[in-house]
Amino acid sequence: MQRRDYFLLLPAILAVLLGVCLWVVWGQWEPRPLDKEAQAGIIRQVAEQPSSWRGWELLHRPSPDWTDPRLADQAVRPVAQPLSPPEPFFLVDGSRSLTPEAAAREAIHGMLHYIRANSAGEGYQLLDFKVGEPRLLNREEIIQRALARCGTRELNKRTEAQLRAWCRGFFHRYPGLGEDMWMVEPAFSVKWSGEIASVPYETCVRSGLADGDGLVDLPHLFRYPARSSPLLLIRQGHQYRLQHAEAFFAQYEAEAQGGQPA
Repeated sequence: MQRRDYFLLLPAILAVLLGVCLWVVWGQWEPRPLDKEAQAGIIRQVAEQPSSWRGWELLHRPSPDWTDPRLADQAVRPVAQPLSPPEPFFLVDGSRSLTPEAAAREAIHGMLHYIRANSAGEGYQLLDFKVGEPRLLNREEIIQRALARCGTRELNKRTEAQLRAWCRGFFHRYPGLGEDMWMVEPAFSVKWSGEIASVPYETCVRSGLADGDGLVDLPHLFRYPARSSPLLLIRQGHQYRLQHAEAFFAQYEAEAQGGQPA
């Protein structure tokens, strides 16, 4: 090889060597993906931290007033969206035989009856309704929802620090449920006049969303996101309270922090 050709090839050889060195160094420093078991362990660790959940301190210091129907405000107030009632709805299980699922169903029925009987719909009038079987989630079932993501592409690409941040974001969307507390995914269908959340009833009918009785599955219509907008069910003895979680926190969080109820 002539001397001139050697000097022409030298930069290319050095570039290849540098690339190999950088690849080796990057391989040593790049965090290794977590396996499924490690992901599950981190999710469990974060779930055990009260600060990971919304309103943990409040919900783990329950007040007997929360489920006392005698303390309810009797004024009729408009309900803009039946999926997110601002006012609490109470149920007293006189027979003391209701399951939490049955109690949630009765409370949802009471809420819809309240809207219809008092013409309390904001921008709409409820004409008819039918209540199905709601789904209840306790804290462990919420954790299981996070664990179901283990081994998926969503979590496999995350480092340990990134996974911990993901867990905190995931759990903080949910109330830090204590004993005898559940998130409720409601199931009901309604018929109305006017508009619910800017959706006219006639539009739903034309779109084929009404069943044979003319009722529209409202949670399905709005793709009800329980994780970000849950109904909260609290049981104390044989008394229940059902309320939109955000409305509950707005009423009691100031008191939990040393202030007065909203």
